[in-house]
Amino acid sequence: MASLANLMICMAVIFLFGLLFYRRQNHASSMGGKISKPKLIWLCLAVYIYFPLTTLLAFEQSIPGEFRFIFTSIAILMWLRAVGELYLLYGVKKWSPKIGIGHNLFCLGVMIVEIIYFAGIVFKHSSLNLDLVLGLIGLCLVLDSFYAYQFRKIVHGKTMGPDGLWFADDQEERFKGLNTITNQWNWVVMVILLFFFWRNF
Repeated sequence: MASLANLMICMAVIFLFGLLFYRRQNHASSMGGKISKPKLIWLCLAVYIYFPLTTLLAFEQSIPGEFRFIFTSIAILMWLRAVGELYLLYGVKKWSPKIGIGHNLFCLGVMIVEIIYFAGIVFKHSSLNLDLVLGLIGLCLVLDSFYAYQFRKIVHGKTMGPDGLWFADDQEERFKGLNTITNQWNWVVMVILLFFFWRNF
């Protein structure tokens, strides 16, 4: 695929900004609380998969139009979410995990409906590369929802206002289990990504 070089560049840029974000967020006075290493890695992986990966594949002319339509739908929904979520987090400070979960489930539903609608073409032009990406997006949407649900339970819904918590940190015992699960699934997602790049280089 012609966009693989761009995908690799985007990955490097996102993880570079991730390191800068980690340093800034773990400053004592940072809004939203400190972020753990597993959660920082997950954030970088999710941002990469939801944005550059879906967006660049949406413009990749070498893949069937039906696949590009699905990637375009997910990319548009994710970019809309980015604008809305940043406003809710840093603007009015009224972000809730329920919003993220609802959006994830909506995206997953849209993707499933589109795959069913284009079933004949999708299965005809099915390839391990494209199926792998669709499966990876679906997996991330499910994981994202699970993490948000568990986080909301742990902080008892206290994610709003100037003192709201948005991230799990490394220090508090209450986040230990969530960080452990996140770390384990980070490896799964990374292995899938590496396999995708290995097949295409």
